[in-house]
Amino acid sequence: MGRYIIKRLLWLIPILLGVTILIFSILYFVPGDPVQIILGDGATPETAEALREELGLNDPFVVQLGRYMYQVFLRFDFGTSYTSGISVAGELINRMPYTILIGIAGDSAWHCSCSKQK
Repeated sequence: MGRYIIKRLLWLIPILLGVTILIFSILYFVPGDPVQIILGDGATPETAEALREELGLNDPFVVQLGRYMYQVFLRFDFGTSYTSGISVAGELINRMPYTILIGIAGDSAWHCSCSKQK
């Protein structure tokens, strides 16, 4: 049983890396500009270009992906929300109790329905 758990945990590493690369690639190539979301439509081209440079959005795809992977997997820094300006990690932590509560409630409901069928 211990080998099975270790094997499953080791498989988690390439799966997380693959999903991260896939999601980052999709978000990178989808039309839309994060700078326009942050600054709005009234931003000057100079301001927009300065923010693109500050955020590293002018860097090549591979550089941005490497920076993102480093921040997420080695520093556990998920960045800041473009729309609210709040730390993504903070938002995840704030919503975790509700997520756990919903999971427990769903699991309890499933177990109750299964025990009635026996």
